[in-house]
This record gives sequence, C-alpha cells and structure tokens, in this order.
Amino acid sequence: MSEGLALETVLAPLEGLAQHTPMPLIEARLRVVAASVNGADALRRQVITSEATRKLKAAKVPRAQKLVEAALSGEGKAAPGQGSPVEFEEPDPWPDPVAGDALLDALDRCYGNHVILPAGGAVALALWTVHTYAVAAANVSPYLVLTSPEPRCGKTTTLAIAGALCYRSLPSSNISEAALYRIVEQAEPTLIIDEADTFLRDNYAFSGILNSGHSRTTAFAVRCVGDNAEPRRFKTFGPKLIALIGRLPTASTADRSILIRMRRRLPGEPVQRADTRRLYADLSDTRRRIARWVQDALPSLRTAEPGMPPTLDDRAADNWRPLLALADAAGGRWPTVARETAVLLSGDRAEEPGFGVTLLEDIRTLFGACRVVASEAMLEVLNGLVERPWATWAKHGKPMTQRHLATLLRPFGIRPGTVRVGDATPKGYTLADFEDSFARYIPDFLSATPPQVNGDAALPSESYPPHPPRCGGCEFGPKC
Repeated sequence: MSEGLALETVLAPLEGLAQHTPMPLIEARLRVVAASVNGADALRRQVITSEATRKLKAAKVPRAQKLVEAALSGEGKAAPGQGSPVEFEEPDPWPDPVAGDALLDALDRCYGNHVILPAGGAVALALWTVHTYAVAAANVSPYLVLTSPEPRCGKTTTLAIAGALCYRSLPSSNISEAALYRIVEQAEPTLIIDEADTFLRDNYAFSGILNSGHSRTTAFAVRCVGDNAEPRRFKTFGPKLIALIGRLPTASTADRSILIRMRRRLPGEPVQRADTRRLYADLSDTRRRIARWVQDALPSLRTAEPGMPPTLDDRAADNWRPLLALADAAGGRWPTVARETAVLLSGDRAEEPGFGVTLLEDIRTLFGACRVVASEAMLEVLNGLVERPWATWAKHGKPMTQRHLATLLRPFGIRPGTVRVGDATPKGYTLADFEDSFARYIPDFLSATPPQVNGDAALPSESYPPHPPRCGGCEFGPKC
C-alpha cells in the first residue's frame, strides 16, 4: 500500500517528463504510479492524484489532468453494454509560426483533392475547419451542412476528412437531445452529425436544441437535474457539421447554416482516394499547424470587424462574419476568395425557402381570379404537385390533410373559416386571408400577376371540368 511510501517516492517515476516526451513513455510511468496506489484509501489517492497532475502540468505534458485521472481513478473498463468514454486529443501547437494563407491553401487542397465539391465548397470547408479552433473568438458559429439528392455523393469522405482535421471532433450518426447539450457542456467538441435525415425530421425538441447553439448569447438549454430537480443551465454553443440526404427539416436550421450541395462524381472526374484508416494520423501535423496559427491570431480575431459583402442578408452576414475574420487574418488571396464564396453560397441558400413559404407560393397559384377556395379543393391541388412534399407530408408517406394545412399556415396568422361556395358553406380560405403574407414572404407578389391555376401544366384542366362560374370566372367549379 502507498501509505507506507513517501509521496516523493510514489511520484518519482514522473520526474524528467517534458512536453515532447513520447506518450507511450508517459503512459508507462503513470502505470507504475498507479500500481503503487493500489489499496490506498480515498484521501491518499486524491493527494497523489493532485500532486501527479501538478507535476505533469509543470512539465507541460498535454492533457495532464485527464491522463492522471484515467491512471489513478481506480476505475476499470466500463461494464459490457455501457459504451466507451468520449475522449479527445488536445493538439500540441506547432513549434514555429505558421502562415495563415498557406495553411488555408493546404486545407483547400486537402478537401478538393479527395471529394467532388461545388464551387466554393472547399473554401468554405477550409475556413470552417479553422473556425472550430477559433470559436472562442466568435459570437456566432454557423452550421456547415452537406446535403445531396442521393447517396454516394461524397458526404462520408468529407466528414472523415473534417473529423481528422477539426478541433475535438465528435463524429456521430445519431445523437439524442440530452447527449447533445451534455457533451457540449462537458467538452465543447466539434459535433459531426451524419445521417441527419434519419432522425431530424419531426424531432422538434432536438431541432430546438440544435438551433439554440448558433448564437453564443442564447446558446443554453435549461434542465432540472439531481434528486432535488435543481434547474441547471447547459451550454449548446459550438461548431456543428451536419450531413443528410435532401433538405433540412426546418427553415430555422437552414437559416443558421452554410449549405454545400454535394453531387455524385462523374466517371471522368479524378479524385485521390482517402485512406480513412490513416487520415487522423496522417493529418496530425496539420492539426498542430492550425492550433498554432489560431493561438497566435486569437487576440486579433476577438476584436475583428470584417467588412461584409453588401448582398448578404443579416443572417448570412452573421454566419460568414467569423469565417471572413479568419480570411482577413490569413491574408493572401483569402480575403477576396472568402467573400466571393460567401456571396456564391449565400445566393444558393436564398433559393431554399422554408416549407411555410413554399406552401404560400403554391397556394398563391390557386387563387388566380378566385377569391375563395375550399380547403378540400386546395388540398386536392396541393397533393397533386409532383415536385412538392405535400403528397407525402403525413406519417408513412400519406398526403397532407386539412389539419396539416392549418398547422403550417397558423404561424402566418392564417386560419380556415366557413366560406360560401355556391350554395355550400365548407371550411376554406379567402384571398384576403393570404394577401398580407403573400406581400411579406413572396418577393414579387406586389409587382407581379400570380399565375392562373389552370395554366399550370401540373394541374390539367380536365381534372376540374368547367362549371358555371360561382366566384367571378374561376374554373374550380362547385368546389370553389
């Protein structure tokens, strides 16, 4: 037992360690100390743990506290079926100063050589990768979202490269709401979430926690913990890389994101095959160079006020501000190319309206000369639009119902009411119900004439046989 040994004797194996001592040697020395602790009581174990941590920190050994705790905690392997602990490597900053523009150029090539990316994709990935190390200087951390129409478009390879480069990367193909805010509170990792399309849709609680982590000022979840149900605040702020097939389930998440639309590689498009088994080891020096450059640049990044391209809207400007600050600090071609990429990818983002706006755009085509449309007729047309989600909106791929329609329209202040259609009085909507929302959310509504419903090729006129007009010339017949 260690009670009979002087503290200096127990800790003697830790003498002579230094910042660059090989990790296997540090492990062997700690195991010798751990062996001398066997049988010690809790107080003696804590004293040795504290002194061992102090010695390793004085020697500038990376992750000193975690190494000592792992060696001396007295805990063995987790019970079968209980998973494994989440651990991170703290990169040792490169010993010499690093040129920021050359560093970003190398990251640009690293992504671009291994994956077919859209224009600006490698630039955004390079900047965002460095952002994961510099997030302490940012008030907003934009989500980077890889989306594709089908599998086999390079998302997995891109995630593997990002996982080997980003700070404290934590890859996952599924994560719960509680795990998300607890791991962010505990370790402040870079979350790399794959297969998001399999668990994000209809998971509004998770989406809310996810969205809260975008801005530092509101990045908290409050939960009651412990036997006394004490309210506690958990951090949710931090970088998140999300990959999925299709579009993000909520417009609010898309609004907080920089979207990179992946596409399948053509047979003639060359890429270098990435050996994912070796990526983490092969990119070790790159991680160290990023850590050194950010360490040197962090003071200036904290006060940076980068100029914004005038075409960016407020949210896009928020998303790109920390990345443009990095580009300005790096210099070279990066201040220019970063702003060009911001405009390019933000323009693409503007083409991705939320489901509510998409629904308003589709409903706008229904009115034409009509001023009243019954809910039943509205749904019949909406569910027949083959390139829209309404025909499979409900669970198990079933069509949208009147309840779903009313739920989507409610945030706009639009509610169904009793309308007069000929001699009938079904539930429905009037044009007046929508005019304010059309004007606010459809940019050309006030200056353009809406298309007529029976002029749309997706809505053949024979689907609605002509009837005597009941609302000023509309051809919806008795349903309108």
